Amino acid sequence: MRCPFCSSPAVERVAQWGGQIITAQWKCSACNSYFEAVREDFDEPAGTLPPVG
Repeated sequence: MRCPFCSSPAVERVAQWGGQIITAQWKCSACNSYFEAVREDFDEPAGTLPPVG
């Protein structure tokens, strides 16, 4: 994960949920920007997630 504003790898997840169910909130330590990115568990290719129900 890299900051979309300054490309720094010095980012940390600050909230599991963002504005959407598939996003998490992150903060960049280099430029102090907050941003949202797709959560890791939603990055899996289709068909690799366990079946629902």
